[in-house]
Amino acid sequence: MKATLFQFLMIIIILSACKKESTNQQSINIPSVSYIKNIIITDTTGMMIMQNTHYYDSLYRLVKISEQQYVNQDTLKVTYIFNYSITKVILIKTISADSLYHEKITYYLNSAGLAESSNIIDYVNPSDSILNGSDNYQYNSDGYLVSQTTTVPGGTPGTINFHYSNMNIDYLTGTPSSIDTKQLFYYDGSHFNSLNTVNAGIQFLGKSCYNPLTSVKNESPAILLSTYSYTYDSMNRISSLRTNGLFGLLSYSWVTIPVGTSHEIITYTYY
Repeated sequence: MKATLFQFLMIIIILSACKKESTNQQSINIPSVSYIKNIIITDTTGMMIMQNTHYYDSLYRLVKISEQQYVNQDTLKVTYIFNYSITKVILIKTISADSLYHEKITYYLNSAGLAESSNIIDYVNPSDSILNGSDNYQYNSDGYLVSQTTTVPGGTPGTINFHYSNMNIDYLTGTPSSIDTKQLFYYDGSHFNSLNTVNAGIQFLGKSCYNPLTSVKNESPAILLSTYSYTYDSMNRISSLRTNGLFGLLSYSWVTIPVGTSHEIITYTYY
């Protein structure tokens, strides 16, 4: 369950960045703020995997996602509710098939309003809860996430470190040694990343990078892991994303840390 919620909340941080392919950002036609409304995920044959609708409050913060997941011809209805205060953001996930079970992530905010730590708790019923993991986040002075350390009960903490160039993620590394591989990220410098934390209403996760991700490579051994292609609407916003390769996206919506085999088409609409 933890991976699912992390996927949902982290599709923003990397789905952009300027590397060697991007040198002339000034020529990009940057669309005005457009809040993400719907996300639809299908496989390459058109079979539906997931679709959802996003809702925002008067401050344009994400407050609800209503989602349908399609598994083995069954439809699973999932709801995500966000509650905000000055010191924390609480995310509650409920599933229609189980009235007792729910999942809760609490993000504790620093003085800049950014998540500095979080924990995830599974509730089998109101009186039976299980701590499923915790995270600590660090940012640079510009508000970009530079490291995330995840601790799972009984496991060794693991850290992902993000390196930036020109306000965009250039590469990431991880520790311990089991994830100590340097991955390089390449981007389309001719387009702007409209799938960012502002358009998603989750600015408490830090700033997003600038351009859409096009490929991920392993540095040593040198292996092309994944490629990503896009279509754009008349306002130069990303309208669809196709994943192809050994790695898909941590993808309900916006961030692109590669994970797992995936060949999917993700479609976006905006308010």
